[in-house]
Amino acid sequence: NQDLFLRDDINIIVATIAFGMGIDKSNVRFVVHMTLPKNIEGYYQETGRAGRDGLASTALLFYSAGDLIKLRSFAEIDGNEEQSKVMLEKLQIMADFCETYTCRRKYLLNYFGEQTKEQCGNCDVCTSTYETIDATKPAQMILSAMARLDRQFGANYLIQLLRGSKSEKIWEEHTWLKTYGVGKAYSKAEWSYMIREFLQLKVIQKSQGNYPVLGFTEKSRDVLKGLAKVEIRKLEIQEERTKTVEKASDIAFEKDLFELLKTTRKQLADEQGVPAFVIFSDATLLELAAYLPQDENELFQISGFGESKVQKYGMTFLEEITAYCKINRLEGRIDEKKGKPKPKRKAKSKSRSTGQTHSESFELFKQGMGIEEIAKARKLSSNTIETHLAHFIALGEIGINDFVEMKKRREIEDVISRKGMGMLAPIKNELGDEISYGDIKMVIAHLENLQSLN
Repeated sequence: NQDLFLRDDINIIVATIAFGMGIDKSNVRFVVHMTLPKNIEGYYQETGRAGRDGLASTALLFYSAGDLIKLRSFAEIDGNEEQSKVMLEKLQIMADFCETYTCRRKYLLNYFGEQTKEQCGNCDVCTSTYETIDATKPAQMILSAMARLDRQFGANYLIQLLRGSKSEKIWEEHTWLKTYGVGKAYSKAEWSYMIREFLQLKVIQKSQGNYPVLGFTEKSRDVLKGLAKVEIRKLEIQEERTKTVEKASDIAFEKDLFELLKTTRKQLADEQGVPAFVIFSDATLLELAAYLPQDENELFQISGFGESKVQKYGMTFLEEITAYCKINRLEGRIDEKKGKPKPKRKAKSKSRSTGQTHSESFELFKQGMGIEEIAKARKLSSNTIETHLAHFIALGEIGINDFVEMKKRREIEDVISRKGMGMLAPIKNELGDEISYGDIKMVIAHLENLQSLN
């Protein structure tokens, strides 16, 4: 592949950074970063692979604020606090480069000590126009809240405070502050976006480390007193789910649910060491996302579900489907399905209710057995057992502390506050390998229990 690429027999090569830096090819027209580089120095050198013949070339970087969570853990060096601090600072500067809406070439040149005021007129910032809005009032809200909290809290806590959250994480004494609930007119997504903009404008600043807190800057006082105006780019808020369904094979289906079910299928396949299609085909998942079965009887009308697979995987997929329907206020559509007759079930299956299989797992848990032990004893996947026990966490019959430690809980809850509870995959992608899908399910169940109490 390398030889073909160097000979121009192929136009694209996908490679690691180390391989890419070894490419000595003058007519590379594009360098695409699929993940965030760790520092500006690396990014500068890597994009320098493009256009070495002097002709116009393009550098494209895909960036999400969630990338920082994963990279922060990589940046820290055990036993070397000073070096870790340097690495984290460089990573934050790289993130600032991605989020800035000043000329990117100017940002790079200034970073390397070349002070220039000229705009390049060529980067995405320079060639784009943005509609701005006056955000002085929300900026004053958050600065006022920070002052009353003595600046000891992170962005997520401040958002919850400003929106008047009933979460148990909010300190009782803070609910009496004047700033409690003053920002409920803005959604969590809007507040998260505005805080990122305020950070870029140096209206506020963020400390380093795994649990950063927000602090004041030189601009903060003027903004708080109304002596300075704050303008930010207008945010077009995306709806939490795609209201228009996708169509494939002449079946209209819920795209987000389909992706969620694929993630669940892959997890089951990985646990059993088999290819994903052995669990279910894409066609089966497509029908699940289209007809939204609500119980085991309805599952039998989905292609690919027989007696064995309903017993083995039914509840796992039903939990995902019913949760999705509840969040998005959808009803089952099994009546719209044609073609597969409803089969007669075996007698033993008729006597087995939805609650019974959950209860069996619950009883074994109360006897002191762990998730893996229960799974082995019942000949089910650990994923299924986690789903069963999460059900009882949501009911308040099991405590979350039996499964997820406080540090992990806080990390998961922070991501959930931004991503919502509708899909597991986006939450997992931000959290990395140390936190499992099971951990996320348990925390979501815990939050559902708290919501029911409120």
